[in-house]
Amino acid sequence: MKKLNLTILFALILLLFSCEDKSKEKKVSEDNLKVSFKSNAPILLEGEELIGIANKIGSPDHLCLQDSFLIIADNKSEHPFHIININKNEYLQSAGVYGKGPGEVLAIFSARLDNKTIWAADFTLGKLIGFDVDSLTSFASISYSPLEEYNIVNSSGSIRQLTYLSDSLFIGINARGNMPYRFLKMDLSGNIVDSIAKTSFETDEKDISIQNQSHYGQFILHPNKNKILVAGYNSDFIEIYNIKGELLKLIKTQDNFNPIYEVNQIGDYLAMGVSKESRYGYTTAAATSDLIYAVYNGTMQEENIWGGHIIHVFDWQGNYIKTFKTDDLILQMIVDDKNEKIYAIVNQDLPTLKVYSIK
Repeated sequence: MKKLNLTILFALILLLFSCEDKSKEKKVSEDNLKVSFKSNAPILLEGEELIGIANKIGSPDHLCLQDSFLIIADNKSEHPFHIININKNEYLQSAGVYGKGPGEVLAIFSARLDNKTIWAADFTLGKLIGFDVDSLTSFASISYSPLEEYNIVNSSGSIRQLTYLSDSLFIGINARGNMPYRFLKMDLSGNIVDSIAKTSFETDEKDISIQNQSHYGQFILHPNKNKILVAGYNSDFIEIYNIKGELLKLIKTQDNFNPIYEVNQIGDYLAMGVSKESRYGYTTAAATSDLIYAVYNGTMQEENIWGGHIIHVFDWQGNYIKTFKTDDLILQMIVDDKNEKIYAIVNQDLPTLKVYSIK
């Protein structure tokens, strides 16, 4: 009997230590998930103006890089695309057609490159168009009409920054929908077929639509399509997820601010509005297979200063690497990993294209 009691006591002790270890493991796991960093002294970057594009480009919103061609999507010029040979520092031509017909666009909300196809989403017309890069960059492409075009009206109200994921499937960020998930998957009929990454922000906001709007940001899919990045527009968050939607890392600057906003009622719809305490976080970002480059702003939104001089660099594990500071305010950018350069649209009197060496 005494031996039996000792056995039971020993088992209870083991169970107690086991529970304590699991509790510690859970706490360590949670602590590792959320990190903050202190920026090192920034490395100053002086850019070189590549080409005088001011008279050709109106509102450059998206950049794609394929070999020696930089392709700029623009919503306020004669044609929606501009082609530049970066090796020759030469403006080649504009391409594409504005309109409502087949292969035409009224506004490009996002333009994402995948395997020599630029997928452009026009939510005003509710369609997704695939532009072949080789055709766009040929000298006969000014009125080039793409062969791939899909009606996506069904999902136009919720999904943004559509990015090619796999055969007949695209992924994007949930912009304002009432589904409590960060990311949505869409088929080529415009139907939402899956949702991942349960929304779980530390917020008192009860309305899911407002949560999605306030935590909206730059969405980037890793080139290997195994991780997702979100750089928050209204907070200093950098979120890294795996492709299953599991949060791997939440990175915050020492400013440590959450979205602050007002809620406006527009008919039956709730919209996030700017308050006196609203701040900009990361205004744009780009990534390579190894590194994340995120442009940080940090100013009050009422000041109406979009873009930033500060670029925070992380790896895809969420480790802070370094900080750059540019001579001009960066509006949009893309990173040439092979040649270690950043191509950026900067804010001068008129949109200007600059290249920065990051060797």
